[in-house]
Amino acid sequence: MRRHWLITGLILASVAAAHGQPIEAVPHTFEAETPARAAEVNANFATLVAEAQRLEAALQAVRGGLPADLTARLEAAEARVGALEAALADRDAQIQQLTQDVQAAQAQAQAARVAVDAATDRLDGVDDVLSASLDALTLRVATLEGADAAADVAREALTARADGLDQRLGVAEASVRTLGDGQRGLQDGVDEVAGALADLIGRQDLPVNVLNVSTVGGADTFPSVQAAFDYLADYRIRPGRLVQVRVQPGVYVSRQPLTIDHPDSERILLRGQGGDPTQVRLVFNGSDGLTVAGGHTFQVEGITFDGEPVEAGEARGRRGAVVADHGVLVLEQGVTFTRFNFGAQLDTGGTIRGTWGGRFVANENAGVTLSDGAFIDLAGAEISHNGEDGVACVRRCYLALNGARIEGNSAAGVIMSDGAVGDLSDAVVDSNTEFGVLAERGSVVNLANATIQRSGFAGVMVAAMSWGNVRQATIGGNNTRNLGTQAQLVAGETAWLAVSNNPDLAGNAPLTRPGIEVQVPLAPISVDND
Repeated sequence: MRRHWLITGLILASVAAAHGQPIEAVPHTFEAETPARAAEVNANFATLVAEAQRLEAALQAVRGGLPADLTARLEAAEARVGALEAALADRDAQIQQLTQDVQAAQAQAQAARVAVDAATDRLDGVDDVLSASLDALTLRVATLEGADAAADVAREALTARADGLDQRLGVAEASVRTLGDGQRGLQDGVDEVAGALADLIGRQDLPVNVLNVSTVGGADTFPSVQAAFDYLADYRIRPGRLVQVRVQPGVYVSRQPLTIDHPDSERILLRGQGGDPTQVRLVFNGSDGLTVAGGHTFQVEGITFDGEPVEAGEARGRRGAVVADHGVLVLEQGVTFTRFNFGAQLDTGGTIRGTWGGRFVANENAGVTLSDGAFIDLAGAEISHNGEDGVACVRRCYLALNGARIEGNSAAGVIMSDGAVGDLSDAVVDSNTEFGVLAERGSVVNLANATIQRSGFAGVMVAAMSWGNVRQATIGGNNTRNLGTQAQLVAGETAWLAVSNNPDLAGNAPLTRPGIEVQVPLAPISVDND
């Protein structure tokens, strides 16, 4: 269209230049708000028509008279104008495309900003989740500890409501097993937390599975157990591995306790290499022997822990084993604690367990003491010839000593009080200077199939809201003050004994005294005064 008007304009300019005549004006001019006559209007139109015809004729004449080169030039100019218009159109298209590209880039930049903001939010969320996970783990450990305390309270309440029925003992025994499982579960949780924290420290994995300890020295040999444990302190032990600290026969003297605090202590076995456990002696002068606390677990096999000084002027070892604060000591075959002030002391949820028993013999005071939720599970253990009680268990502690030998102790064989629970089924309680078994102040004891004999005073005494099961037990040969299978009751309080199916004990002393209520009828009682 622009090309057409350009050529027409050029032609008209040429016409005007050629004829030198201006365009004729119309004959009539009209003013605003004045009437127009039809004849005047028609005259104006006639003038315009005549001028148009004149211009058209002149245009045709000019066209016919234009030189050929001018026509070619006009056509070339028209082609150039068309090319320029096409170039302008292309440039417009490019500008439009660039505009679209800029808009797309802006959209991508906005999307990238949104993605970065979303990623930042996700990272913040991950941080919150990790913090929440750590808080949940801490809460879980605290909850397990609270459950342990609640279990203690529940057991105490059940004991206080003892009804004298056989089901009572079954509940108590199940409670003992449940507590042991709960303590082990709590131990596992503590071990996981300790392992995770130690991993953060980044200690290297231990490069060997065996550490040797010997008094005669040698390559790759430690002079003491403590030196081997000092070496272990710098390394971690992966799950699935068991590292043995092998102690060759000899006497190893120490003036400080062997404290178990390695984060992977449950993967360490302290093992004596002698054919007889007495050949490997760890002697502790004036200190405790083995200490396991803080939720750690530790295994020992084939070693004698001895508190008797080997040098003049040295003090006797204090406690052969100290297991506290939910620590666990596992006794494998052939472990003895002897000649300390106390063979072992357990408190605050500490546990000693094993399938091979253990020996606590010839200690100056008690063989084993337990308190405050402590637990000992050593079937077939030997606890003998100690200077005071064989076992003293107070304040909601738990005994599982079925099949044990508890004999020759200078006071009672077993004393249980203040909510203690014990299983001494099939045990032999023999030749203890005072009581064979004393259960008092809300304690529960199972003596089914046990043998209680040659006690200095009573073979069995159950008093002060306590309960005992002596069905099918053998009780005899005790001092004339022995009340056999009876309950010796404290005035104003009540105790229970289940005594059916026992051997005949002819001549027993009277069961009750005035003012004492017996809530469970008992079979006729007699005393064996052998």
